[in-house]
Amino acid sequence: MGINKMRLRIVGMFLLAIFLFAFPVSVGAAGKAGSREAVRKTLLPQTAEEHRAMAKSYRAKAITYKQEAEDHRQMCEEYKFEVAIPSNTNTTGGTGPSLMEMQKKCERYSEDSTDLVDNALELAAYHEAQADALSGQ
Repeated sequence: MGINKMRLRIVGMFLLAIFLFAFPVSVGAAGKAGSREAVRKTLLPQTAEEHRAMAKSYRAKAITYKQEAEDHRQMCEEYKFEVAIPSNTNTTGGTGPSLMEMQKKCERYSEDSTDLVDNALELAAYHEAQADALSGQ
């Protein structure tokens, strides 16, 4: 009786494995050409114009990220010197974050935003170079 149960389990696991591996392959194969290619075309620019548009988008994002970094740098300074702190702000370490924790969060946000500026500008430069290469310049 124990051997029959073991055989049944092995056959069951074998059928489950076939189902799990075969089903996604057949579904993926059917939709692969249409949906995957559509996604690739929307994500990866193919023409000089598409590269220029992406570069322009990254440059616009860099401006936004730069403003975010500056705003949070300023907030950080205000937390340091407790300038313009609302009267309901937790200064004693009660239930909400302390001023020191908020200062650290603003510092981190500003640093992260500055990194995003750098990355966005690098990506913009890459896409501009790609656009120039495709244009033959």
